[in-house]
Amino acid sequence: MRTTDKILIDQMGSGNACALLRDGAVIDLFGDPPRKNISKDQINFGSVFYAKIERDLKGANGSILDLGKNLKGFIKKSKGLSVGESLMVQCVNTVNEDKLPLFSKDILIKEKNVIFNPSGKGVSLSKKLRGNDRLKKLKGNELDHIALESSMGIILRGSCLNIGDQEIIEYVKKKISKYNGLKNFSKEIPQILFHGYNAKDRALAEWSHVRDENIIESIECFESHGIWETLEALKSDIIKLPGGGSLTIEPTRALISVDINSGKNIGKNGALETNRSAMLELPRQLRLRGLGGIVNIDFAPLKKVDRALMISLLRDQLIEDPVKTDIVGWSPVGNLELNRKNERTRVTEWFK
Repeated sequence: MRTTDKILIDQMGSGNACALLRDGAVIDLFGDPPRKNISKDQINFGSVFYAKIERDLKGANGSILDLGKNLKGFIKKSKGLSVGESLMVQCVNTVNEDKLPLFSKDILIKEKNVIFNPSGKGVSLSKKLRGNDRLKKLKGNELDHIALESSMGIILRGSCLNIGDQEIIEYVKKKISKYNGLKNFSKEIPQILFHGYNAKDRALAEWSHVRDENIIESIECFESHGIWETLEALKSDIIKLPGGGSLTIEPTRALISVDINSGKNIGKNGALETNRSAMLELPRQLRLRGLGGIVNIDFAPLKKVDRALMISLLRDQLIEDPVKTDIVGWSPVGNLELNRKNERTRVTEWFK
């Protein structure tokens, strides 16, 4: 992460579009889908419900959740969960048509400087802060009292290094009052407790390393920084690569198909160079397009001896990717399969 990164927040239709810039290039995006594409029963990513386990779903290793008001969800099977039990759950994926939203009993509410855990206790520091004496002292004084009083776990994020003690305390007090509903509710019926995140919320939370002075919010910032050209390019499935090759990304209902073509790169190592370029660019393209699920990569001609190189390049690019992506392995025909969390709105939804 670089301290010179910028966040741009612009208006698009009835919502916000947010871009993360590094050295003038867009490396991440969040956007609200047009209001006409949002149903009254839409469940947002990060939404928190008090739910009831309605029934086990045989063969799916999970259970159906009753969320109240005829809304249903799915939670994976885990020890201690049984039919009829009530519990607090959080939506952990972007809801797709014809599929139940996925929920987890592990709840984390992310804000720019703090993460709140309704089931946690006390104050803890992120890995980046554990050696900081100032924040250790602050944790052991007033913040511990706030956490105890609210019965909620508080995790200070790395961005707290950029702000003073009193500002942190006021920030925590202000934000924690926003989530009173996560503790003070009737436990008699399933109900929604927190409506989740919009694009601006997620941008400020996920890109928390960006300093406040590098956050630009105006209706013209996308135009002045050339962001609309990037968004327009994302409408195409084909991405041109250095040397004349190309990367084609085609989302289907079942998976994300990725095809790498060396094209005009016909040199001795043309196919290998194209494959290398594709692995460097693919994670960025998946982020910008909001794509998740099973990703199947069909390489340009690739020797088995070079497979380890492809995985190494890809893994390096995924280190700072906020979307969890598992490299599953190679298929018998030589394709590489990934499993990427489906937690973004597809950019194609922005334009409908």
